[in-house]
Amino acid sequence: EVQDGRYWLVAFSASWCKRCKPVTEMFEKLTQQIKSSKVEDKLAVAMYDTDQEDKSVMEKYEVEGLPGIVLIKPDGKWLEYTKDRDMKSIKAFLREETGVAVKKEKVRSESSTAGRLLELTHDNYTQIINNPDKNVLVKFWAPWCRACTETVAVWNELAEENTD
Repeated sequence: EVQDGRYWLVAFSASWCKRCKPVTEMFEKLTQQIKSSKVEDKLAVAMYDTDQEDKSVMEKYEVEGLPGIVLIKPDGKWLEYTKDRDMKSIKAFLREETGVAVKKEKVRSESSTAGRLLELTHDNYTQIINNPDKNVLVKFWAPWCRACTETVAVWNELAEENTD
């Protein structure tokens, strides 16, 4: 039972569920964004591993398929999340239901991104791509693309291994 005065966004997943992996990775990012937005006193996210935990919790929240996402309110009431499973839609849902705005993490400066993925934007694209001192590998992707989201872990690993 979660009743600590916060809203809890809970994703139910399983290790064998291929559709759960992108949601898990998105929840990891969302956790970091909640911390950087300084709203962790109002909102928290959690992953519920149905392989390891009591499946009766799924029944309590009427989760019938994986990944299932539920928002538990501070008063114990809950509602199922049924909209698109991308960061923008989830943040809009959270803002609408909780009044809490989760902001995107600021992109680190180039000097602090060694070994990390860097988000290219209209503002930094030319500077990064045209830097003669660095080799740059660019992945164009969409959050709704299953193949794209399934390779996020590989890209993170490549970024960690190639710090130059």
